[in-house]
Amino acid sequence: QAIFSYDRCLPIKVETWDKVGEAQCLDNLGLAHFALGELRLAVEYYEQALALWRAEEDRAAYMATYETLGALHFLLGEHLRSIECYVQYLTLSQEVGDGAADHEVLLRLGISNAAI
Repeated sequence: QAIFSYDRCLPIKVETWDKVGEAQCLDNLGLAHFALGELRLAVEYYEQALALWRAEEDRAAYMATYETLGALHFLLGEHLRSIECYVQYLTLSQEVGDGAADHEVLLRLGISNAAI
């Protein structure tokens, strides 16, 4: 049901040049596919959203998407890619001075490194 709704919403956001709405739809599609265990498809949606968040300079959304991509790549056994995502998250976190969730990402980064 959620995927159907977001699939219908996405073209509307694209047609109306609503980049934030488009990125939100893509994030939500990624989340829905993540919940269904369709990890590769979730990665595709999150990577599309990441490009839009970057263009919109929404660092909070950009960081959240990197964190989720790190988890997805870890679950897919792509530990180096997971590490890259977590490092990107931490770099952005330092730039904005928001270290609230850094401890969690540092833990995941350590686990990803140990998995190599």
